[in-house]
Amino acid sequence: MQSGLIWRDEIPSLAPRADTAIEWWFVQGRIAGPRMGPRHVMTALFRIHALDGSAPYGAMLLQHTVEESTGRSWLHSRVTPHTLTHHRQIAGRVAMGSLPAPARGLALRQHLARADDWARRSGVVVDEASPRFRETPFGVDWNGFELARSSGGLDMRVAVGPDEFAGLALRPESAWLDERSERLHDALGPAFGYQCCPRLSATGTAGDDPVTGQFWLDRQWGRYEGLLLAPAGGGYRLLGWDWFGLNLDDGTDLMAFQQRDAARAHNGISFAVVFKDGRPQLRRRVDATPSRYWTSPRSGARYPVGWTLDLPEEGLAGEIRPLLDDQEIPVYGTTAIWEGAVRFEGTTPAGPVGGDGRLELVGYGTPLTLGAQLGRSLSRLGTSVSAGLRRLRAG
Repeated sequence: MQSGLIWRDEIPSLAPRADTAIEWWFVQGRIAGPRMGPRHVMTALFRIHALDGSAPYGAMLLQHTVEESTGRSWLHSRVTPHTLTHHRQIAGRVAMGSLPAPARGLALRQHLARADDWARRSGVVVDEASPRFRETPFGVDWNGFELARSSGGLDMRVAVGPDEFAGLALRPESAWLDERSERLHDALGPAFGYQCCPRLSATGTAGDDPVTGQFWLDRQWGRYEGLLLAPAGGGYRLLGWDWFGLNLDDGTDLMAFQQRDAARAHNGISFAVVFKDGRPQLRRRVDATPSRYWTSPRSGARYPVGWTLDLPEEGLAGEIRPLLDDQEIPVYGTTAIWEGAVRFEGTTPAGPVGGDGRLELVGYGTPLTLGAQLGRSLSRLGTSVSAGLRRLRAG
């Protein structure tokens, strides 16, 4: 594995790529103003092609905010019709690689019916309009979200609540990681490209309120194999991951990643990138252990929302806790992901350290075995019965 990472002081090209099956732009951070209390904000925009990378592309937009003082949250999930088409193709290949032949057809039909029903019930919007991209200079806008190159950095318009937006100027305060997956971990192979700036200052307005804050920007692109899917039996098995992005109070930023077989809950590849003095450094050992779980009353998914994180090469260890447990976001086809604002408290050789960040839990939303499907059905039934009993007592 390579220990030296490629980084750039200037902003790399963020334009869409023609040679990729899936790509996304991800921003998360925290802003506040004199009248607007601190809010944790996340937006992720995806371009999704067919398995072979062919056009036309589908798109997906995920938006999420948490008001720190009250714990109130808002979310939004949006897709285009081509996203639904590409999901059906991928789901068929996952059924081929994960289930015995006699069960595939029925399981696939049930999955697609459940996906459509869940999308309706959870409020996923199907939008006939697609994002508008500009390559030079880079820009994109869709449903109120805008991200574009500017002379000093990046300009962004981002949702901070229902029908509330902030217009922000982002200025990098760290170098940009600009790497390929095989250099981050040799077992990944050439699955994806990864660009990241973990610390951008933000200034602007939310309504009439001046606001300031700090953001993290990720840009990824690649193929499905190795990133989301693993070849199996002429089809695929679904991969999941746990991703941690933390901005520490001592100026250190870190990204930690571990990949899992989503059905078997077996951890595989893991690594971390630590930004010190603004420069990225690869760390090969990541010890991330769930310390607490939360079960969604809507999807029945069980998410590890609390973690113990240890980077022995850094002498960094501590606890990650969510600002609130329920930060589940509905996602068409995979039911949901958990994508939430977190707080870190720990120690380094220099002493105690804290920080804010984001935790992303992917692959827990879809029940991939018959046992998991039965368990979730029973869990949701129990939740419904308990809620019904509470209403009867209250009446």
